[in-house]
Amino acid sequence: MIKSYFILLICFACSYTTTAQRYYSGVFPEEQLDFIKSNYAWNEEEFLIINYKYPISTCHYNQYRNPDNAKAWWEDYYENLKLGDQVHNIFVYAEKDKMAYIIDKKKYFPDYADFLLDKLFSVKEACYGLLIVDKEGDYYQKIGEYSKDDVSFFINLLRRN
Repeated sequence: MIKSYFILLICFACSYTTTAQRYYSGVFPEEQLDFIKSNYAWNEEEFLIINYKYPISTCHYNQYRNPDNAKAWWEDYYENLKLGDQVHNIFVYAEKDKMAYIIDKKKYFPDYADFLLDKLFSVKEACYGLLIVDKEGDYYQKIGEYSKDDVSFFINLLRRN
């Protein structure tokens, strides 16, 4: 009986650790921050929100199915957040070829040279990721599904810095 509880405790601890490791923070070196600013049309806004869509091979379903419906869903998702003019909110796709007809390099972008995948979203078995960066290069990131609360929380943390 005690052995069963011990095994259950270990399983719980491992699952908690895996979940806890999905949040990250850091500071971009100047060269990487310049790359992000120049490639993702980030100009005067205080914050950049990157909604990242992983390659299909890392997700347990095809998150690229029905891209027009997804586009409308995301617009509704952010509509009520009242982010203001100081936020540049964009969508970046690892599957550049599949999304070529949506990519406008204003709000919808490819992952140039797999920069985001290689530097920030290298954790496999994910479908989506969130990255919020301030002008100084400080960032907060979540790998996996995220909520409006995550977006608001990260922006508030960055405002306090």
